[in-house]
Amino acid sequence: MTYFISLTLMKKEKCMSPKVNSRFHKFLTNTGQMEYKTEIVEAISNGRCNSSKDLTDKEVIPYLDEKTSKKEQKWTPKGGDACNQKRRKIIAIFKSMGKTVQDAKSYCENLRGFGKPFNDYNSKELSQIISIIEKEKQKSIEV
Repeated sequence: MTYFISLTLMKKEKCMSPKVNSRFHKFLTNTGQMEYKTEIVEAISNGRCNSSKDLTDKEVIPYLDEKTSKKEQKWTPKGGDACNQKRRKIIAIFKSMGKTVQDAKSYCENLRGFGKPFNDYNSKELSQIISIIEKEKQKSIEV
């Protein structure tokens, strides 16, 4: 009697690449979670392992992308770069008059006819405010 045994070789997934390993450990260090590394590794691998040496790129990359994408989303004020430049100009004018950033914001937020939060102004409104402030600055210099 002859028995044939069929062996299926399971492909072992590659361990983490050095680049991903470095990114993973930097993330843990920067977020203060290094002491919870074992628990995090178990969660990432669904209990398969408890050492980061046994993790794969396929497991770690989605985890890191999910955790870091939220932090990388930066808040940007309304109106984009054009409005940002105008806001900076308003602040620069106020600083040239010896005032603070808060003074500039308060002035704009309490300006008659406008009266909304500093970062909510559109480009046209900011241009109007700049011209008003420049006129007032000119008047204060002449006096």
